[in-house]
Amino acid sequence: ASQPDDPRATDPPSVLRLQGLDTIDVLVNGVPARLEVNPSVSGPIMLNPDVAEQAKLRRSEQMTYDFGEYQVPNYVARTGVDFGSGEKARRVAWTKIPASTRADGLIGVHQLPYDRVTFDLGAAKASERVQRLPLKRTGLRNFTRVGTQVEVGEREVFVVFTLSVDPNYVSAGTANFLATHQEGGFVENSEDVIEMPFGMKRPTRDMRLAYPIELGDLRIDTFAVRINDHGKADKVGAIAQDDERFVDGAIIVSRRKRKGRPDVITRIGREEIAHCSRLSFDMKAKEIELSCAPKPTGQPATQPEP
Repeated sequence: ASQPDDPRATDPPSVLRLQGLDTIDVLVNGVPARLEVNPSVSGPIMLNPDVAEQAKLRRSEQMTYDFGEYQVPNYVARTGVDFGSGEKARRVAWTKIPASTRADGLIGVHQLPYDRVTFDLGAAKASERVQRLPLKRTGLRNFTRVGTQVEVGEREVFVVFTLSVDPNYVSAGTANFLATHQEGGFVENSEDVIEMPFGMKRPTRDMRLAYPIELGDLRIDTFAVRINDHGKADKVGAIAQDDERFVDGAIIVSRRKRKGRPDVITRIGREEIAHCSRLSFDMKAKEIELSCAPKPTGQPATQPEP
């Protein structure tokens, strides 16, 4: 597990470096716990139920994680959490289902007591350059998260990075919105399943956009669509084999329509930033930094899973 720089310091450290999808060690009400850190996690610290029981947590409120067709009820308590520099009161939550199979729970970047959190994703290359995206914090009290925003049509879609899932993915409602604004369609024979928190497995289909979403140097044109979550993806048609919009190098005229309502989340998966060596969240400067080499040419922005 990665730990803050200079753990011997008496003052709280300001920087945390992690090796990709990594863990940190904390004390929850005096009970040792190892937490998996993922920038896409929202809301309170999520504990596995056995850790919550060991910590003798007394629930003070209840909330629900909404996966569209399915809701996962969970309990919330306020207790002391020690990251190595003294105990401070934090909101933690748990369900009857383990939040993590790799550790004792999950934590998002917004819950960490550091000014800067860096995920080292791979070896740096001389050709890399740093992209800086505005860091935004959004959500209500229970579901706060950090990410950035991108304009799509007349709306701003909230974008988060996830290191636990390979493809980019969106709900059915967001797929309808993106398809009608960015000329999207389903890829033939692209049915799959994506695993989400709490072991939730949801069916997906791959959607390609004729007009990629531009996020810094990233041109994002493929999403796994959770076809039954937060509505039905019924505004996303199939891509015909002779559809010129999806031929590399084609010059087309946009027929963008103002239809569809998005939810707030578009998740960028690990494959999309496979050419990047570092993802950093600078909480003081309110910036997300991506250090990336040029994406290999001759490849689409993302590849569907085999």
